[in-house]
Amino acid sequence: MIYVVLTRFADLRDENHIYEAGDTYPRPGFDVSPDRLAELAGRDNLVGKPLIGKRVECAETPVEASESVPKDLPAEPQKPAKKPTRSRKRGR
Repeated sequence: MIYVVLTRFADLRDENHIYEAGDTYPRPGFDVSPDRLAELAGRDNLVGKPLIGKRVECAETPVEASESVPKDLPAEPQKPAKKPTRSRKRGR
């Protein structure tokens, strides 16, 4: 399971590696125990708040060409209509 870092922290069990908010946890090549994941995802750590959260993985399924564009939309994009302009008479 891949987690996303919620708050910047130094992982004391990963040679004080700094994880920035938005990073993935754990970094490649570092194995983490389920207990450590629970500690970082909960409030039972030195900071007292969750430091990582589960990342939602999207199922990558191929999309058929017929499914990519709804049938009720036009095939070609339409240009937006021009704004009406006020004609001015230049008089002297």
